[in-house]
Amino acid sequence: MTRFLRVFFLLSGLFLISSFGFAQIDSEGCRDYPALGRVPGFYLQECTVRQYDSATFPVGPAGREKDQVEEGPEWILRYYLKDNLTSVSMLQIVRTFQNAARSSGGQILSEQRGDNWHNTTIRLNPPGKEVWVWVEARDSFYQITVIEKQGMTK
Repeated sequence: MTRFLRVFFLLSGLFLISSFGFAQIDSEGCRDYPALGRVPGFYLQECTVRQYDSATFPVGPAGREKDQVEEGPEWILRYYLKDNLTSVSMLQIVRTFQNAARSSGGQILSEQRGDNWHNTTIRLNPPGKEVWVWVEARDSFYQITVIEKQGMTK
């Protein structure tokens, strides 16, 4: 009986350690972009924030997009679906960000889709700045690229 209890407690301890050790929480130092939320059920796995850089955003109707290069502070944020959660479609991810943009007066500048990806370019206009957002949705993750352009000063 004593051997059984030792094995039981050992296995229970290993289970608890593994469930806490591999918890899917945001990576240390990573934060959501302030003007955007996240799709529920996802955690922030990777982030890059640069004081100043450029990014290329597709704009225009599907099949006739043009590349628009924007410069300013840049955020690149990659979110992954937490294990054991119901999958979220790529369309649902894209629509979540498009609907949020529309409700805050933003514009949808393009939308493209393929077999295993769905993208959209969005422009937000909070006071004093112009924010360009590119959302790339895949099966189990999505990535957001943000360029924040400061408004002109008089």
